[in-house]
Amino acid sequence: MGRQIKETLWQLFRPVAYLRIEHPAKKLFDVTAPKWLAVGTTVILTVLPNPPLFLGEGSVLEQIQSLIQLLIGFFIAALAAIATFDEKSLDCLMEGTPATLKQPDPYQGRPTDNPLTRRQFLCFLYGYLSFLSFALYLAIMALQILQPSFDWLAKIALPLGPFAPVSAMDTVAAVLKLGYGFFFWQMVTVTLMGLYYLTDRLNRERSGDPE
Repeated sequence: MGRQIKETLWQLFRPVAYLRIEHPAKKLFDVTAPKWLAVGTTVILTVLPNPPLFLGEGSVLEQIQSLIQLLIGFFIAALAAIATFDEKSLDCLMEGTPATLKQPDPYQGRPTDNPLTRRQFLCFLYGYLSFLSFALYLAIMALQILQPSFDWLAKIALPLGPFAPVSAMDTVAAVLKLGYGFFFWQMVTVTLMGLYYLTDRLNRERSGDPE
C-alpha cells in the first residue's frame, strides 16, 4: 500500500520535476526574478495611499483568477501540441549548454545528469505551467472559502516593536502576498521564457544560426 501511494504521488506531482532541471540561465526565471517581483509587488500594494483589496469581490486575486482561467487552457493546449508535433528537430538535444535532469541510473545505482531534448524540456516546462496554474487557481478558491474565518485575525495584535503593534491579519496578508506573488510571477516569467524559446531560440537552433 505504501509503495502504491508513493507511486501515485510521484505521478501526480511529476510536472514539478521541471524545478529540478538544471541550466545556467534557468534560476533567473525560476527564482530570482519572481522573488524580487513578489517583494516589489507586496511593497507597492502595502504602501499605496488607497491599497487595492487583496481578497474578495473586485480584489487583486479575483483579477488574477480570471487571467489564470485563460492561461490553463493555453498551457494544456501548448503541452499537447509539443508532445504530439511531428518535428524531428524537437527530438534533438538543446544546443549550447543543454538543460539536464537528474534521473536514476539502473546501472550505476545513483542519479545521473541526463541532457534533455528540446521536446522533453518544453514538455516539462508547459507541464509545470499547467500544474502551477491549477494550483494557483485552487489556492484562490480556498482563500475565498476561508475568507470569513480570517476576520478574527484582525482582532489579534502582534508586537512588531515597542511602538508599532501590527495585527495578525496584516502579518498573514503580507505572507500571503509574498508567497502567492512569488508563484504568480514565476508563472509569468517561465511563460515568457517558454514563448521566447518557441518563437526565437528554437528557430535559431533549427537553422544553425549563432546564439
